Amino acid sequence: MWDVMCVGIGCLDVLVRGADVTTPFQGEAKNCEQVALAVGGDAVNQAVALRHLGVNAGLMTGLGTDEAGALILEQLKHKGVPTEDIVRSPGNSRVNIILVQNDGQRHFIHEAVPAPGSLFTPVPPAPGAARIISIGSLLAPPFLTPETIERFTAAAAESGALLCADVMCNGRLYPLEELKAGLSRLDYFFPNYEEASLLTGQRDLESITSALLDCGIKHVVVKTGRDGCFARSRREQFFVPAVPARALDTTGAGDNFAAGFLCALLEGKSLFDCCRFAAATAALSISQMGASSRVISREQVDALLKKIS
Repeated sequence: MWDVMCVGIGCLDVLVRGADVTTPFQGEAKNCEQVALAVGGDAVNQAVALRHLGVNAGLMTGLGTDEAGALILEQLKHKGVPTEDIVRSPGNSRVNIILVQNDGQRHFIHEAVPAPGSLFTPVPPAPGAARIISIGSLLAPPFLTPETIERFTAAAAESGALLCADVMCNGRLYPLEELKAGLSRLDYFFPNYEEASLLTGQRDLESITSALLDCGIKHVVVKTGRDGCFARSRREQFFVPAVPARALDTTGAGDNFAAGFLCALLEGKSLFDCCRFAAATAALSISQMGASSRVISREQVDALLKKIS
């Protein structure tokens, strides 16, 4: 039985730090501070972080049959992530070029059309096979349409697992009413502020979370970057500040936040304590380059929380 089955994107990240993208090229080349390769993608980042936190996490993602797919698969095995639920399809895998600024913020360059290898039909675990099913990102491969989201969440709910999701709103955005059937089955939802605002058409956190709760979502946790997060259910609401950290690369911070939250949730912690543990996990995740290599152990997160308490 899986504690968490992570479903969503697996990709190869090419991280470029310190490149001046505001000026034209002088000749054929432009210098930067660092170039690195790392496995990434929402589901991969969550699965790796969860395994490092001691959680029995599985991974369901799509990879191509190209060299990038082979490299991702090899690295996942090296990191201890089970690979039996990975679907490999003819074609290329997803590759992101990530331009990392000196303050840790980043910009992505990727193909306008999803890579063939990232498109697969996700099948939820059988009833009783997972305690939590975590969708890496709604509105991203393979959950690109309201129909796909509704089919998967309906089947996932039948499995008896808690259902959690993040969202990615950098492509086509559907009206909230069209997404309501799929959203209604979510137990926990982790959008960032910009995504939540785009989804709901609201600007303040009270109105944003009200609109999402009205869709039937049981718990909404809106990530607000350096400020922390705002959590709300029908019974409680509160703000949890971020854990201070020097940001070298914020790629995957939200995925690591979700992993920390799910780890605490499995232990029966309160909503507040889940957010606190998630914030510490995210803080650790931005301290190095790459989204899936920084959170090393549960003890690491516990030590950070103890240090700041």
